Amino acid sequence: MTVYDNGNKGVHYCVRGLHMLRCFSSANGLLSIVLLIVSGLLLPAVGAEDWEHAYVTKVDGVTYVHADVQLYVEPEAVEAGQQVRVNVKVRPPPPVSEVFRDIRVRVLYPNGRSEFHGPFNSFPNGSLSYYFMPALNGIYTLQLDFPSQVFADNTLIYVGYRSETTLKVLPLPATPPYESVVLWAERAPMRVARGGLRAAGCGRKNIRHRRLQR
Repeated sequence: MTVYDNGNKGVHYCVRGLHMLRCFSSANGLLSIVLLIVSGLLLPAVGAEDWEHAYVTKVDGVTYVHADVQLYVEPEAVEAGQQVRVNVKVRPPPPVSEVFRDIRVRVLYPNGRSEFHGPFNSFPNGSLSYYFMPALNGIYTLQLDFPSQVFADNTLIYVGYRSETTLKVLPLPATPPYESVVLWAERAPMRVARGGLRAAGCGRKNIRHRRLQR
């Protein structure tokens, strides 16, 4: 921008320079607005990712949410006596200032025994975690029971859901080789037959003994 004295009183600014300054300012403002709009388009709405796997229906004014319920352990394979972290994640999370309640996990042990962990309440973000220490070698099955959750004066219901995962406690018990299983299957009928012959022989001896007594 240039400044000159045209002979009149005072100093005058070049009209061209002032116009360029105004255009530059307007361009900067327009560029800022465009950047804000593009940023808003690129960034998802807050919490939108929590609803992408949920299925929502509405019946008679009641909203039913079939949530994305996940159960997983960290790590998935451990040694006996090592702690594992059991995680539950429910998306979308509950309404503001609410939590999910009465969440239980059933643990099936390799020896057939079972036990229940819980009930637990989630954090406000819909997740919960706890620690578990397996003592037996083998494969554990963890079953999640997420009961139905009712909010907002019975107008918002999260539908109940069940999920399961497995945990390996190493080393796993050795399984018999294929050859030994086949041999056992082939010899089993012979053992049964031999046992039957012995029983029949014992019966004949008893009959003869009775006849001699007579």
